[in-house]
Amino acid sequence: MNKKFSPGLVSVVIPTYNQIEFVRETFDSVLAPDYPWIEIIISDDGSVDGTSEVIKEYEARYSEKIVPVISDKNTGIAANFNRGLNKVRGEYIAWLGGDDLMFPQKIRKQVELLQQRLDAVGCCHDAEVFESPSGRIL
Repeated sequence: MNKKFSPGLVSVVIPTYNQIEFVRETFDSVLAPDYPWIEIIISDDGSVDGTSEVIKEYEARYSEKIVPVISDKNTGIAANFNRGLNKVRGEYIAWLGGDDLMFPQKIRKQVELLQQRLDAVGCCHDAEVFESPSGRIL
């Protein structure tokens, strides 16, 4: 294994499957945070709707931040997520669905909390569920 652990780095693992309608917004929301030390590991589970092409497009634009893991066939969410986890290099791991969005300050706030609370091994937060494309909060 040639993975190199990077202190302070947050590995955002995003499993996807046929989420072309949302994956650009997901990428953009993870690239926008005010915490610069992130890698985005996007693991696609054999999408047939063009999701993997969008992943390759973002990899070409942000090659220093994006680690694509693309499967030729659909193997299910657990196998897909595990493929992504196998690529993690960060001290911290964040999970995000391929149709989810991240607030810009989320990662910074969570890293600060974990650095202050050395007894903590993880943290979580509330989520807002909304209707797409209207944005109406459900």
